[in-house]
Amino acid sequence: MLSSRVTSIPGFLGRKSELAWLLNLFEEATGGAPDAKPGGPRMALVLAESGYGKSRLVQALYQALSTDQTWDPPEINYWPDSFREIEGQLRVNPDMVGHNPLGPPRFLWLGMRWHPTNVRNVEERMCQLPEARSALQAHVETARAREGVWRSMLRKSGAVLARQAADEVVGQLVDTFLPFGGLIRKAVDSVREISRHHGELGLNVRERSDAKAIDAGEEMLDNLREVFRGPVSLPVVLWLDDAQWIDPLTLGFLQQLWVEGSRKGWPLLVVITHWEREWRELLLTDESEQEKSLAWYERKNGVSARMLVAAEGDALAGYLLAQLPGLTEAQRSIVLAKAGGNFLSMVENVGYLKKTRLNFVDKDLAKALTPAGESKVKTWSDDRRRRVEQRFEELQEEVKHLLGWGSKLGFRFLREVVSDFAKTQGVELGGERLLQECVNPLAILGGDQNQLMREFRDRAFFDVARQYFADYGDAWEVGLNEALCGRLNAWLDATFDVDGEIRSDVADGLMVLDSSERRDVLSMALSAYANSDEEAPKVEYQLLRVRILLLQTDAVDNLWDRVREAGAEFVQVDWLAIPTTAIGPQARLDLMDHLITAGAFSAARRVAESLVVIRRTSHHKIPSDANLCDVAVSLSRLGDIEIAEGNLAFARELFAEGLEIARTLQVELGTPASLRNVLDALIRLGDIEVEEGNLVVARGLFAEDLEIARALQVQLGTPRSLRDVSVSLTKLGYIEELEGNLSVARGLFSEGLEIARTL
Repeated sequence: MLSSRVTSIPGFLGRKSELAWLLNLFEEATGGAPDAKPGGPRMALVLAESGYGKSRLVQALYQALSTDQTWDPPEINYWPDSFREIEGQLRVNPDMVGHNPLGPPRFLWLGMRWHPTNVRNVEERMCQLPEARSALQAHVETARAREGVWRSMLRKSGAVLARQAADEVVGQLVDTFLPFGGLIRKAVDSVREISRHHGELGLNVRERSDAKAIDAGEEMLDNLREVFRGPVSLPVVLWLDDAQWIDPLTLGFLQQLWVEGSRKGWPLLVVITHWEREWRELLLTDESEQEKSLAWYERKNGVSARMLVAAEGDALAGYLLAQLPGLTEAQRSIVLAKAGGNFLSMVENVGYLKKTRLNFVDKDLAKALTPAGESKVKTWSDDRRRRVEQRFEELQEEVKHLLGWGSKLGFRFLREVVSDFAKTQGVELGGERLLQECVNPLAILGGDQNQLMREFRDRAFFDVARQYFADYGDAWEVGLNEALCGRLNAWLDATFDVDGEIRSDVADGLMVLDSSERRDVLSMALSAYANSDEEAPKVEYQLLRVRILLLQTDAVDNLWDRVREAGAEFVQVDWLAIPTTAIGPQARLDLMDHLITAGAFSAARRVAESLVVIRRTSHHKIPSDANLCDVAVSLSRLGDIEIAEGNLAFARELFAEGLEIARTLQVELGTPASLRNVLDALIRLGDIEVEEGNLVVARGLFAEDLEIARALQVQLGTPRSLRDVSVSLTKLGYIEELEGNLSVARGLFSEGLEIARTL
C-alpha cells in the first residue's frame, strides 16, 4: 500500500494523516497499479493559511510516488526523488535537468502555481496553462529521444513482459507501456506541416501553424486526452498551487477536464492548495458566482477537502531538535509555542536565532540559549503577522531599504535593479553581504537558473516591505524607476539586434525567460517607461518593443483573445516613422501575422502598409531577387487583410502585382520553388475572381495553375506536388460546376478524389 510510504519521506514533518489521505485518493483514481482499472478522477482541496505546510504536503505526495516500487521502481527511475529546490525556491514541477530516466513514466506530474494579482508587475490574468503545456512537452521530447532505449529495456524486462511471448506479441505489449504516443505523433505532424509551408509566398501564421488555432486550454485538454487514451491510460497528478489567484482560462480548462474525465473514468488526481479564508468567502457567494469559481467542485463526487489546522508540537519538535539540539526543555517549549503550529514560522524563528551567535551559550549553536536569547524569544509576538513586522524592524536600516526597493518593483524581486540603485545611494552590496540578511526564510533572493527573477517567499514580508517604501520612499521613487529603465533598456537592446530583429539566442535578452517571467518583466516595463524622463523617441521605441514582445508571448501561448485586444495599441502607431533599426522588417512581419491570426485586421493593415513601403524601398535601393520576393510576400499579406475586411477590388490589385512578381522571378530563377510561387499566386488571384463573379477569368487562372501543378508533379513526384494537383483540380472543378458543365466538373472532381485517396 502507498500509505506505508508516509513514514519514510525525507524532511517531511507531521501531516502524516493528510499525506495518507492524498495517497489513498491517488489509489482510488488509478486503481492502485499502472495496469489496474482506473477508479475515475479525484480531487483534493488542501485549505490553510500561509505557512501551515500545504505545498510541502503536496511535494511529499510526489516524493512518495517517485520512490514507490510500483509507480517509479529503480529500474525505471523516471522521476527525480525530490523537487531539488534551489535555496528554498518553491517548485511545483520537479527539476528534470541532469536526471537520466531509465524507463518510461508510470504516472505524469504537472504543476501550476499562481502569484497575487494585485501587485504592480503581475497581470490580472496570469494564465499558467502555457507553462504546464511546456512542462508536458518536455516529457514528450524526452520520450521521443529515448523511445528506442525504453523499447529495448521493456523487451528485456521479465517484470513487464512474458518471456516466452512471440515477437509480435512482445511488440504489442511494449507499446502499451510507452507513453505519449499520440502526442509524439502530433509533434511530428506539426513539424511536417510547418516544414511543408516554410518559405511560401502569402501564407500567414494561421496557415503555418495548427489549423485549429485553439487556445491554451483547449490544446492542453487535447494533450491530456492523448495521455489518457493510450493502451494503458497514464495516471496524471495535476497540482494547482495557490489557486486562490487562479485565472478564468484555467478555471474553464479545469471544468472541462473534470467533466470529461468523470464521464470517461480517467485516472486523474487534482490537488488544489488554497487559502482557507478565501475559500470560506467563495462558499458564501451566491450559487451563480460559485459556478464561476473553484467552489463549483465543493459538492461534486470524488472531491474531498481538508482544512490544515496548526501542527501539533511533535511535528515541529523534531526539526527544532535537529537545528538547535542544546536547548533546554523549557526553552524548547517556548520556541515551539511561538511557532504557533506554523511550519514557516518555525523555520523563520530558528533561522533568526541562529543568525546571532550571542543568543547561545559560548556562541555555540549546539548549546542552550543565553538569558538574553531566551528573553528575546519571549518578546516575540504570538501573532505571526505582527511577528513579521517585529522582525523587519530589527533588520539593519540598509537591509530594510533593499527590501523596500524590491517591494516597489513588485512581488518578483529584481535583484539586479536593486543592486544598481543601491550603488546610487552609497550602499555597497560587496559579496551580497546585506542581501544575506534577507535569505531564507525572510525572502528568496538566492540564485537559480534565471538570474533576472526572484520572488518574495512570504506575502507577509512583502506587505511589510511595501508599507516601508510607502512611508519613506518618496525620495527614492524617481531614482529607482531610472535604475529599472536602465536595466530594461539593456535587456531590450540585447533582445533586438542592430537591424531591429528579435533575438532568442542571447543569455542577457528577454526571450530566454519562460513566458510567465517574461510577462512580469515586460509588464513592469510598461509602467516604468510610462513614468520615464528619458528622451521621447527612445522611450517610444522601447515601449513599442515591449508591446510587441508581450503580444508575441501571448501568441506563442495561443492566447489569441489577448492578442486581439492588444491590437488596438498598434492601430495608432505611425509605423513609417519607426526606424527599421528599432523594429525590423521580419519583426513587423511576425507581428502582422499574429494580428491577422487573432483577427485584429485594422492593426495588421497599418503594419502591412508600412512593410510594403519598406520592402519596395529596399528593392529600389538594391534591386535583387531576394528583395523582390520580399515585396511579393508583403503584398500577399496585405491582400489577406483586405480580403478579411471585404476590400476585394484592392486585394485583386495586390495579388495581381504579386503574380507579376512571381512570373518575373520564375523567368530569372527557373527553380521549382519559384514555379510554386507562381502557382500560389494564381490560386490567390483566382479565388478573388470567383468572389467577384468573374468566372471566365478565374477558369483561365485555375487552368494555368493546374498545368503548372502537373508539371511540378512530373518534375518532383512528391506528396506535396501531388496535393497541389488535387487542389488545382478541385478549384477548376468548382468553376465548371458553377458554369453548369457538370460532366467536366465530375471528371475533375473524380481525379481529385483519386489523388486524395492516394495521399
